[in-house]
Amino acid sequence: MDKAELHIQKKLFNTFKTLLHEIEQNKTKMIAAKEFQCHDLETLLHVADKNHELLMYKREEYNKCVAREEALKQVLKIFNLKKDSYGYFEHPETIPTTLDNIIKVVVDFEEYEIAAELNNWRKKLN
Repeated sequence: MDKAELHIQKKLFNTFKTLLHEIEQNKTKMIAAKEFQCHDLETLLHVADKNHELLMYKREEYNKCVAREEALKQVLKIFNLKKDSYGYFEHPETIPTTLDNIIKVVVDFEEYEIAAELNNWRKKLN
């Protein structure tokens, strides 16, 4: 493996580690937002007018976490498909292209938050 290939592998590995970390962080945030919705909904309903905005904010936060989770899973799937049994990424040049294709499909379905998150990960590969 020459120096350029090694550099690409290191960059992909670091991006992969960051991805795994962000998946865990997002999962924690999503669970907290869901718990808020489930457990505190009854309380909020008693004081509906005052806390309606808070409930809407928490619902939006949860929906963003769900969209982000979907994007992170797509990126993880791409990385896992390209990783060999030794932890090296085979044909790393196809990863950005694959992400570009997924972004186009997601935009066609008007899932713009997912597309934005996928695009952020696409930029990390440059």
